[in-house]
Amino acid sequence: MNDYVVFTPDPPNLYSLNQAARLVLAFCDGRSGSALETAYCDALDPMVSRLEASAELRRTIEDLERKCIVRNIQPANKKASMKHSTSREKKRHGSSKKART
Repeated sequence: MNDYVVFTPDPPNLYSLNQAARLVLAFCDGRSGSALETAYCDALDPMVSRLEASAELRRTIEDLERKCIVRNIQPANKKASMKHSTSREKKRHGSSKKART
């Protein structure tokens, strides 16, 4: 299996991601939180129940957020009561790209 390493510039660190984190990060492409959950659960079906997959997704997102690999964002045109989206930032040579999920 190939290693998947992510660099975070602030704070500077390298993280090796497990399979769950790689899959979650791949789904952080602009989709909503509920769409992310659906895609993740569908990807693990029938190997893992939806309940187990949802719990794993939440744990993984919390871990990725704590490591500053992804962050929750809220679109400017949405009310505060709406679900937040998860984003990832790709930084190369000082530029960043933000994707809502």
